[in-house]
Amino acid sequence: MGYGLEFYGANGQLIFDSENFGDAEVLSPRDGDPITTSSPITVAQSDLIFARASTNLFGIVTYPNSTQKTFTPEQSISYFVAKKTSTITNISGSGDYGLEIKSASGTTTFSTKRADSSVNIQKIYDDKELTHNDTVYSGSTTDIYVSIGHMWRSVGTGTWNCYVFSSNSITFSSQINLGSLFGGTISIPNMGSVLVASLRG
Repeated sequence: MGYGLEFYGANGQLIFDSENFGDAEVLSPRDGDPITTSSPITVAQSDLIFARASTNLFGIVTYPNSTQKTFTPEQSISYFVAKKTSTITNISGSGDYGLEIKSASGTTTFSTKRADSSVNIQKIYDDKELTHNDTVYSGSTTDIYVSIGHMWRSVGTGTWNCYVFSSNSITFSSQINLGSLFGGTISIPNMGSVLVASLRG
């Protein structure tokens, strides 16, 4: 690195690098989120869905085409969608003072004035780091969300990449009953990263 500004999150993830504007992508919540629904949610495959439920967070993720994914929850959930962005929008009215960085074309690429309206990543679990009944979050789960990547549930058969919420913890639910001929119930690790987050603002 020569000279410039770099910003890192609490988990050590690079949030902004002034030398590499192409890599300066941050997670930005979609306007109007969070939303409560029990209906299917279709977003771009590059978007991250974060959801929470009062008890079980079960559902199915499908891929209707090469650019979209659909999460169909089995219960009412609260969710928000985070998108990767290399620009900061809607910063008016966010305070009078702060640090803003603009690209050569004048586009605002980073603003501390938006720090109160952002995704706050609490914890990141790597691919295959979790197994059935692992605790992904301890503490009050009010306004805590988990990322929905791949997910599947079949009544009587099992769960895969699902979650169980209580007032003071979130556990990972991922086990499948193969029947006594095939070894009974087995635990399945997470496929893809799991992010635990809250919204600021």
